[in-house]
Amino acid sequence: MPFQTKLFALLLGMAAPALASASTGRIGNAVMQLRFETPSDPDSYRGTRFDWSGMVRSLRVRGHEIYGPWFDRIDPAIHNNVQRTRPDGRGEVVTGIASSGQGPSEEFLTDDKALGFDKAVPGGLFLKIGVGVLRRPDAEPYDRYRAYEIVDGGRWTTKATKDSVTFRQILTNRATGYSYVYTKTMRIVGDRPVLVIDHLLRNTGTRPLTTSVYDHNFFATGRPTDVGFKFVAPWPIAAESISRPELVRVTGKTMEIIRPFAPADMVAIWLKGFGATPRDHTFRVEDSQTGLGYSVQADRPLDRLMIWSIWSNLSVESFIRLNAEPGKAERWSYTYTYTTLR
Repeated sequence: MPFQTKLFALLLGMAAPALASASTGRIGNAVMQLRFETPSDPDSYRGTRFDWSGMVRSLRVRGHEIYGPWFDRIDPAIHNNVQRTRPDGRGEVVTGIASSGQGPSEEFLTDDKALGFDKAVPGGLFLKIGVGVLRRPDAEPYDRYRAYEIVDGGRWTTKATKDSVTFRQILTNRATGYSYVYTKTMRIVGDRPVLVIDHLLRNTGTRPLTTSVYDHNFFATGRPTDVGFKFVAPWPIAAESISRPELVRVTGKTMEIIRPFAPADMVAIWLKGFGATPRDHTFRVEDSQTGLGYSVQADRPLDRLMIWSIWSNLSVESFIRLNAEPGKAERWSYTYTYTTLR
């Protein structure tokens, strides 16, 4: 095992106790074990960026980690995250509370803002689906990494079986007109390394829930981002400007890492080329050096697609659009299939 990989695993091992402070539940089968946070637990994720449900703190397939910690520690003073090299030469990733999600963390955005934010005056209220009704403190633009006051978080319930877990948030807020029942179920399919995430957003309020949602998909296996990491699509990839062409290359239907990332390296690339049908909302992420990877198939068309990667993870942010009018509901689903060498 290369020294850098050993060091990365050591750092994650040192950080793990602090990152696992929340009470977690488990589901699994013969080949896959998933550890999730409970939204009602006060020690679970409490940022106002990501949806509180379905926060996966570990997913192991045949003993191999897929969604491990991609940061060394959480510092509330950090705005988003900081990648740096310590004085002793070791790399370190420190994240703020807002960005401390793991696994297929989801975020709801409307024009890259929270729903109703622009219409809220300072002191007024707006909505972050999966979190609750928040207060706008001042006239500053919306900042997804900022900690906003939660005025109404609704009521969360979590019900788990051996191979599935269902999270439900019921929010009724007459002051804003935003009310909904949001249900997310994560279920493992038989004895296969397959995870299905089903969603139902039912609008019980008087205002429409017009939004988009994306899965961040933090692929963090314990191996630093290096040659061998790939994103593979079934359609020819058209990439917007690649600011770091010495790090990544797009060829045909593949985007691949072409040299090891240094601790401070980062890439963020918007990808195009997909069609407007659910058939094109599929992709694969893999590390050909270890054989670890996953594929995704959604039942809704892609709206936008972004690759974000630093030293410790490669993330695919896949967006879809939703519009639940009052009295109506939106449903969507993702099927994840995980692979290992054995």
